[in-house]
Amino acid sequence: MPPINHRLATLTDIPLLAEMNRQLAEDERHRNRFRDIQWLQQRTGTFLTGEYRAVLFERDDQPVAYALFRPDGDDRIYFRQIL
Repeated sequence: MPPINHRLATLTDIPLLAEMNRQLAEDERHRNRFRDIQWLQQRTGTFLTGEYRAVLFERDDQPVAYALFRPDGDDRIYFRQIL
């Protein structure tokens, strides 16, 4: 099986991250599962232009997971979303 690679997401990844977030919300039956993709893209953009960062995990250049996080004090990280 090919290895899983990771990279820091950029603003150009917002549509992909928003779609992955939509899937996560649907799987978790979260209240945001009813939001449209444009709303999720705007929300993701707000996170990424603020304190949050995202890491994309890929296998064979295909996304398989992501993590949205922010530094939270001394040597701590707050994970907001993990798929």
